[in-house]
Amino acid sequence: MLKIQFIILGWHYNPISYQEGLVELIKNNPNVDINVYFVCKKEPTQFVKDNFEYKVYDNIGLEWKGYTDGFFNLDLDDDTICFFTHDDIEVLDWNFLPIIIDKLNSGIKLMGNGSNPQFYLDPNAIITPNNTDEPFPYGSKYTWKEVATNKEYFTEPGLCKNLRASFMSMKAKTFRDMKGLEWIADPYDGASGNLLWANISVNLSGYKWTKLYGENSIDFLSNTYAISPYINELERGK
Repeated sequence: MLKIQFIILGWHYNPISYQEGLVELIKNNPNVDINVYFVCKKEPTQFVKDNFEYKVYDNIGLEWKGYTDGFFNLDLDDDTICFFTHDDIEVLDWNFLPIIIDKLNSGIKLMGNGSNPQFYLDPNAIITPNNTDEPFPYGSKYTWKEVATNKEYFTEPGLCKNLRASFMSMKAKTFRDMKGLEWIADPYDGASGNLLWANISVNLSGYKWTKLYGENSIDFLSNTYAISPYINELERGK
């Protein structure tokens, strides 16, 4: 039996249409083992509590740590198709499911929704040199390798073919083999709006999976940033 696991970062709990769609998806596909697990960074809504498995986690490391913690809290078979998503996405057409499943069964390792800019990363380079907007030195002090979770992967300069954390899909074996995602705790406590420190985790994770699996093993549903004919990645619940 086909197994599908949604691991959803719980923060906005909006739009409700995504959650309602998941309930209908499970109901209408009795021959597919579909499960939903909410990694909640704050108390979930009653709808989430009534309909899905969930756990409240410490609000550390954003979705990158959230997805990693949630995945390793589950005991998934290697072939399970995993969808890691924000809770504030709008599903326009659920037919993305067979498209992605076919891609992952045909050699693609990771799938995103809308495309995301690539980044060239030198592990031994300072993250944001000459940055004067930090409350205290972090990006202007440390190298990419120094803040990486799995430092053994960060050796030579290379391309990061990045996926947006709003939506990404891969088989459980892929996620497990790369030891989850790269993440850092917010070193600024939200005090630096200019650094966009969350992009550190985007680029670190992109570097790791591009190095392990290659550019050609990463694909998207569309070439447009944050949107495809199937999914609209909202921003902060709107």
